[in-house]
Amino acid sequence: MNIQPGCRITFQCALKNNDGELLENDQHTLIFDPGQGDLPAAIEDAMVGQSAGGELRLCLPPEECFGSYDLEAIITVPRSEFPPDAEIVPGDIVPISLLSEDGEVVSDADDDTLEARVVQINPEAIVLDANHPWAGEEISFEIDILAVEPA
Repeated sequence: MNIQPGCRITFQCALKNNDGELLENDQHTLIFDPGQGDLPAAIEDAMVGQSAGGELRLCLPPEECFGSYDLEAIITVPRSEFPPDAEIVPGDIVPISLLSEDGEVVSDADDDTLEARVVQINPEAIVLDANHPWAGEEISFEIDILAVEPA
């Protein structure tokens, strides 16, 4: 069976950066429904028509996978916004809520929170990076299609 909208696919996917560093190596099973945002559009397009045993090797620019690195996603939060006893160190991932100018929560996430990496801690403020860890990187996807079946 070839991959088409509405089928269930199981695939192994390895992601590497430009230096060849392995970023992720996981097996995924999903109902293939193009346009739902489960996968980058370029990968969805390349998968259509493939069958079990197929291999895809794609190198995608930042704009087509995890986005460009956005300097505006570096935010400084007053230390008082965190609990006084919070043990936060650089590299930690913390949930954040973004507020619009009128005080409304702004987020693409279902629960109105995003994640940000702690970059720097000062006595008065904590600097956070809300970019995806691989933002700005060209990513190589090595996909092995293990199974294709009707949903």
